[in-house]
This record gives sequence, structure tokens and C-alpha cells, in this order.
Amino acid sequence: MAHNALDLRGQKFGFLTALFRLPETENRYFLWECRCDCGKHVQVSTKNLTKGIVKSCGCQRSHQKQSTNRIKGKRFGRLIALTATKKRSYKGSIIWQCKCDCGNITEASADALLHGNKTSCGCRKNELKNSIHDQLTFVDSTCIEWLRSRKNRKDNTSGFRGVYESHGKWRVSIGFKKRRYYYGTYDTFEQAKAARLEIEKILHDDFIAAWEKWLEASKDDPEWAETHPFEFNVQKVNGKITIQSNILDSTL
Repeated sequence: MAHNALDLRGQKFGFLTALFRLPETENRYFLWECRCDCGKHVQVSTKNLTKGIVKSCGCQRSHQKQSTNRIKGKRFGRLIALTATKKRSYKGSIIWQCKCDCGNITEASADALLHGNKTSCGCRKNELKNSIHDQLTFVDSTCIEWLRSRKNRKDNTSGFRGVYESHGKWRVSIGFKKRRYYYGTYDTFEQAKAARLEIEKILHDDFIAAWEKWLEASKDDPEWAETHPFEFNVQKVNGKITIQSNILDSTL
């Protein structure tokens, strides 16, 4: 089938929908009556449609020009839009090169800038992350506030943290200081839940108690704290979890 004889009825080309083919022109080109998303009708050749040369009635060029005037040199959060690139987002939005207040050069789509979805090169996100980290208490890579406020999880097979169904049984495990400890398999969910709460007391609650006791002692005697750093080490030997601490000692 010749290129001009392609049946484009109902097909979408950018913002244009091909409606019907017009009679052949003197140059042996077929024109298609097209409806633009803005509502206007325009006649476009088969070649210009299939090659992507024409994608709208012209309204998008005007829209892009207006968008450019709204963006170039303007500030969006910490970003100043410098120049429009030839890149486009998956939605067709122009990608802009921007300068952040921190000095970094980054890229952002016009949509992201106008809708406030992009306001920095990423430095603000890092600052917020560091700010949150500074407000929390981390001891041996363990967040005290997280242990105090831990809640039941919904992303496992039971809905209770650390309890998982496996082949009709219930497995229990617990994470602590960047490691995960297996704590047995139980016949019922209630048994597994009780076991999980039991190991939480040994690893989590006792860890908090030991830390608070050491912290209080260090305030009363700073010199003692320098020679007695906080210790709370976990070992699993022959199925038993043992705590070695200079504050508390527990074995399970």
C-alpha cells in the first residue's frame, strides 16, 4: 500500500485525531481532516501526520510559547529556570535546565515547576532528611524513638510485626542493630505473637532501659562514662539469644 493510501481513520497523532481522508491533491498527496484536542479542525497530509511533523492545529505552539514566557528566568522554590532543552517528559512537557540556590544545575519539566513538584536539585530533601536524623537518638545504629513507638505492621502474612505464616506454622523473627534473628516456629498465631513480644522485651525494651540507665549514670559521672562506654551486644548460641551488656545481662 502506498504511503499516501494509508488508512488513518480514528488514529491519534499528538493532539490530532484523523477523521476522514480528503480527495487526492494535484501533487498526489492525500490530506486528512483532523480534529485537535482543543476542538479546532485542520487538514494535514498523511506524511506530516505519520512523521510527527504536525501534532496540533497550532494551539500547542502558542501554548508552549506562553509556557516559556511563564517559566524562563522565573523562580520556583530554590530553582531558577535558565533555558528550555529539546527534551520532553513522558507527558510531552518541556524539560528545563535550572540553577539551584546551592549552585547545582539540574533539570525539571515545565509541569513539575509550575505545579510545585520540583523546587530544588534535591538538596532540600537531603537537608530535611538530615534534620530529622538529628532530632532522633541513634545508638549503635538503632533508633530509640522508633523502638518506643513501634506499631503492628501490615506488610506480612499475619499483620503483626515479625510474625509470618509458613506452611501452616507461624515463624517469628526480629531485627536489631542491622541484623535479623530467627526466634522459632509455633503452632498457633497466639503462641508466635507471645514469643515475639517476649523477644522484644529482651532486645528492644531492655536495650532502651540499659541505654537510659547508662545515660543517667554518665550525667552523674562523666569520667565514668569515658571509661565505661555503653555496651549492649547480642549473641545467639545453640538457639539461645544472650545479651552482654555493662548495664544489664539477659539470656533467653
